[in-house]
Amino acid sequence: MADRPTVLVSAVSSELRSYRLAVRDVLLAKGVFPLVQDTFPTDYREVRAMLEDYLRRADAVICLVGFAFGAEPHNVPGGQTRRSYTQLEYDLARELNKPVYVFLTDDRDRPCDTVPSEGAERAQLQVAYRNAIQSGDRLWHSFATVEELKLKIAQISDDRYLPREDPSCVTIERVTDAHKHKDDLWVALELYSSRLPEEERYDNAELLSLIKHHLSGKFGPHRPSADWRAYLFVAKQANDIVGMLLGYRDVGANLAFVPYLVAKRPQRGRLSAPDISRRLLGALLDAIRASGDPGQQLRFLSEVDDPSRTSDAKERKRRLARIKLFEQAVESLGLSVRCLDLAYVQPRLDPTRRDTGLLLLYVAEGLPLELSKPEVIELLTWLYTSLYSEDIFEDPDEGKRYAEHTREVLKQVTAAVPDHVRLLRGRQL
Repeated sequence: MADRPTVLVSAVSSELRSYRLAVRDVLLAKGVFPLVQDTFPTDYREVRAMLEDYLRRADAVICLVGFAFGAEPHNVPGGQTRRSYTQLEYDLARELNKPVYVFLTDDRDRPCDTVPSEGAERAQLQVAYRNAIQSGDRLWHSFATVEELKLKIAQISDDRYLPREDPSCVTIERVTDAHKHKDDLWVALELYSSRLPEEERYDNAELLSLIKHHLSGKFGPHRPSADWRAYLFVAKQANDIVGMLLGYRDVGANLAFVPYLVAKRPQRGRLSAPDISRRLLGALLDAIRASGDPGQQLRFLSEVDDPSRTSDAKERKRRLARIKLFEQAVESLGLSVRCLDLAYVQPRLDPTRRDTGLLLLYVAEGLPLELSKPEVIELLTWLYTSLYSEDIFEDPDEGKRYAEHTREVLKQVTAAVPDHVRLLRGRQL
């Protein structure tokens, strides 16, 4: 087992997504890495092989069992019991002798995000599954509210897999309250810094100066708009800032962009820099979910250095490691992240700056293996015209020249987009 235990959190997403997210947050506070699997192959044999591989990476499993049966694989061999994906996770965890912590939703209150509506047959299969757990000889727990669930997860004291919450835990502070544009963020950060004791401002000067430098640049939405939200989160351990995240969201387009994410290992406790990244990304996604349509798919983009665009072996390794850490952070939140297999060119805010080579990361729920040409062009058009627009310049003439440059870059990039663009994992680069 690794220094930090890994726990798979199993639940039917349509019914208990917010409850699974709550469990994720408690696990992160304990210094535990949460695994979440949301996408599955459709064939029974492929599902079983994939789940076995996934479960072997986990030290333990937490199963949230409600009244929804959920999705199930096809082509089940004759003689096999009909099982949903989440039921298979439970069965295989037992077969592999993994510690399994089971939490049933209360029979009377039936807490859920969405009331199951799957038909009588599936409902009966799920009731039979619940009854088998309740009448069996293994320990299980119940919960009626999300707070009760969080408390029970926090109270588990198995030091091998679910240690009690780290006393040197990290808290996430929201510096802004979904301001409309970038200039608001600058004002909010200045106010936040001014309220810190002088010693804290001095100790955290490096991280604060990094994000102030970013906000003083010309990237991002400057013009006030009802369609834009800007988010800034700070991770703190006691008086020490250990991470910061900046994000923009275009409500109308249902797209977000993360231009800035930095984290460092806290001085105390078991948490690592990747843990801090997961906490910050989780705070951003929770804020977006809370302010949007619950049924709307979450989507966001980010830029990373392209590992193939450097001849330095150490630099290539560093770039691949950063992509891997970002993948781990995003996937622990129940989302998928892939690199677009595309020649992406960033519009140059400074014409004298050398093009270092970038990749575009796309994050959403359950991504396919490829995107169509119209889907990719939609993403690129939004990125170039919304975040790299002439609004960033005070001088109209300078803005006009930059708009022409951006349109030319967009034209060149979209002209080279094939009919289908592969979505790659970091290890495929």
